[in-house]
Amino acid sequence: AMGIFQSYNGVPASNLVRLQTNGSIAPGWNTTVTYNNSVQSILERPDGSVVCTGLFTNVSGNPHGNLCILDASGDPVTGPPYG
Repeated sequence: AMGIFQSYNGVPASNLVRLQTNGSIAPGWNTTVTYNNSVQSILERPDGSVVCTGLFTNVSGNPHGNLCILDASGDPVTGPPYG
C-alpha cells in the first residue's frame, strides 16, 4: 500500500507498506522507514527490491530526489547497486 499515511491497521508506518494477500503487513517489512511526502508509484523487481517514486525528497533523513530503491525488507539502498 502506498500514499499518504502514518499508520496501517494500527502499526506506525510512513506512506508505504508491503502487504500479504490477507491485507496484513508482510513479516520482516521495515515500517520505520519514513518519507516526507507521498509515495505515488512502486515497482517490485525480481530480487524483491522495490523502486519507489513520488513527491518525497527525503527518506529516513537522507535526501532522495523523488526516487528511492528499497531492499526486499524495505530498507533504503544507499549505495551500489543503486540502480
